[in-house]
Amino acid sequence: MHPLMDAALDSLSRELSDRDQIEYRPRSIVEQMALTIQAATLLQSGDESVADAFCKARLGRENKGWVYGTLPRDIDCAALIRRASPAI
Repeated sequence: MHPLMDAALDSLSRELSDRDQIEYRPRSIVEQMALTIQAATLLQSGDESVADAFCKARLGRENKGWVYGTLPRDIDCAALIRRASPAI
C-alpha cells in the first residue's frame, strides 16, 4: 500500500531472522514493530494523507529525529491541517 511500508517490512523481517546477538537489539526491533503496525493500521483504516505523512515521517530513512512536528518537506501539511480543523 506504500513503498516505505514495503521497505519497513523487509527491514523488520531481516532483523527478526538475524539471531546473532539479538539480545542487544530488542528495543530497536520492538520500535520497528510498533512503527510498522501503526503504519499498517493507518494505511488500512486511516485517512490517506495522514497515512502517507506517517510513512514518510516515521518509516523514511531521511528522518533526522523524533521531535514532534519534524516532517519531510513533501508532506501535504495543508491537507493535514484541513482534516484537523473543525468545520464551522
